[in-house]
Amino acid sequence: MANVIKTELFRFMKGKTIRILLILGLVFTIMQVVVPIKQILVNISGPSSIKINPILGYEAFFMIDFSTLLFIFTPFLVVTIFISKVALAPVENIIATRIKRKNIYISKYIIFVSSIIGLSLSFALFATSITTIINGWGKNFEFFQLCLIFLVSLRISIIYILYGTILILLSLFIHNTVLIVIIHFGISIVESMFISIIDAVIAAHNSKVLYYLSFIFPSKYMSDFAKVDIKTETLILGLSVSLLSIIILYITSLNIFLKKDIHSCFHNTMCKKEI
Repeated sequence: MANVIKTELFRFMKGKTIRILLILGLVFTIMQVVVPIKQILVNISGPSSIKINPILGYEAFFMIDFSTLLFIFTPFLVVTIFISKVALAPVENIIATRIKRKNIYISKYIIFVSSIIGLSLSFALFATSITTIINGWGKNFEFFQLCLIFLVSLRISIIYILYGTILILLSLFIHNTVLIVIIHFGISIVESMFISIIDAVIAAHNSKVLYYLSFIFPSKYMSDFAKVDIKTETLILGLSVSLLSIIILYITSLNIFLKKDIHSCFHNTMCKKEI
């Protein structure tokens, strides 16, 4: 199992996707810190005395919207790790070797989860270090502040691990990489519409039942997870629903993968000519 994970990790790190995403995250950070976009937009809108305060090191990760970046990057990670031509290469070994199908799938999922967490922590590192160098930390340094950045980074990661796990399950039936990306954004749009309707009903009727049911949708608590201050109830409900959903989706997708005919899967992919 360990060797399979090492092989998958080497294949993933050797690819272009992770490097491109890290570079984009670094560029995004620099644009926010060195060339504040908000100030530029204020200046473009016309003469104004409004001055945007510089982002400080201790608050950088919370002020810069990395959640949006992770949202955009998630489907590309799923495509790269699970359904691209390169991603399916190790699955081909199942036919010729005694590698367990379960180990292949688990190793890919571990790489996916690690990549989401790794990107989130990398963005936190970029934001905090670059901003501190340019604008300073901003207040007396406390180790607790770094722990808080770490915890918020992990909270954000859980949301996108959930979204990615949904896409992974769908990828067992849909082998078109472009369609997977489109579905990801489509799910978000539909989900946001549902949340808006549910929130309106909750506000009108003060329905506790609907309030708790609305946590089925990650959009309900996504923005709260990226904040420093979050209600205990929201945190507990959000984490419980997210982790339970991830476990259910993962077990379901694993069982489906184990039961699918590998040869038929390959004939529906870009690897068809290689088999």
